[in-house]
Amino acid sequence: MLRKIIFIFLFLIAALVAIGLVKGGRHDGVPGPIDREFVSGGSVAMDLSAGEYRISPTNNDHLTVTFRGDSSRTHVFFDPSKTPAVLEVDGPSNNFRADIGVPAKTNLEVNLTAGVVRLNGVEGSKNVMCNACEMTLDVGAKEQYGPVYASVASGNLEARPWFVHKGGLMRSFSTQGPGKYALRAHADAGNVVITSK
Repeated sequence: MLRKIIFIFLFLIAALVAIGLVKGGRHDGVPGPIDREFVSGGSVAMDLSAGEYRISPTNNDHLTVTFRGDSSRTHVFFDPSKTPAVLEVDGPSNNFRADIGVPAKTNLEVNLTAGVVRLNGVEGSKNVMCNACEMTLDVGAKEQYGPVYASVASGNLEARPWFVHKGGLMRSFSTQGPGKYALRAHADAGNVVITSK
């Protein structure tokens, strides 16, 4: 157990160091928050730098990004003309927190380097990946989903609507439901928790 904890800790440190050294491949964005029109039922691919993120529905057909705390070194790039639309958020490496709002019906692809991601209240397919993170996904009714796959390379995996709880190395869960949406979640290191309120 102690070796496992040490492994996860070292992995997190290595990931954070890498993030601080390498920030290539991103577009130049605009500083500060954004509020843009975005069609309900669309798809968004998010590339998120290390931080704490909350993803939730807006009360209109807009995509928004706002920050909690210092946003002076934050840049946001959003291109709705792509399929899927592209959202990149690049913030400072320490104590960065952001709230992302999307239309209530949106298909999501989320790629987080390290940190925390909490997603709730959004209807649609979901593909959420991270290197080292705490991930909590409120996915709504499980009957909405067809293919479901969740995994962790090292950490804990809970898929509460399906009564799954696993911990350790190389843990995964898959099932096939009757719904039209797909659900996929993966963390290289950390915890993946899937809930349904």
